[in-house]
Amino acid sequence: MNRSPRWTAVDRRPWFAATAVAACAICMATAWPAAARTPARPHANAGGAPPQPVTGLTFVLNVMDAGNKVGIPEVYGLAVSAVSVNLPTPSSDPTLAPVSADVEHALSTVKPPLDQMSAAGSQGISQFRTVISPLAVLNAPANATIDSASAAIVAGATTLRPVIQPFDVSALQLAQFLKETEAPAPK
Repeated sequence: MNRSPRWTAVDRRPWFAATAVAACAICMATAWPAAARTPARPHANAGGAPPQPVTGLTFVLNVMDAGNKVGIPEVYGLAVSAVSVNLPTPSSDPTLAPVSADVEHALSTVKPPLDQMSAAGSQGISQFRTVISPLAVLNAPANATIDSASAAIVAGATTLRPVIQPFDVSALQLAQFLKETEAPAPK
């Protein structure tokens, strides 16, 4: 059965979408552990002191900040790949060759502003850290709640290990993750 080049391009689109989703998942999987290991970066607020970390929110902001540095170039690369692969080649349709060249040129000139977007994203996250820092007064009760939930998950996973295996490992990892979101209570 002969297929035209157009049919082949349409045939491949679901695979490109699946590849894009997989690449984004890989991107987040690499950003998440890096952010979890990265302590909250001090950002000067109006008083000159770094803002207080807030239980839960600081962890999320660390992930967002790491993802901001990793994610924007990754999304750009995926978009360029998806568009470039689906552009008609000059041999398949000579009348569209100038349009394809213009699109490729436009995609190649978008890259420099992405670095500025990443820097602006980090600055916005820094400003948000300063705005939420008064919520640090709630760290002690939030940490107590997280400790209770984490202890309950560990106790349940340990007790029910023979019944819920292999989920017990995931439950223990969830308990550990919850503990990592804690921030120290302000002094």
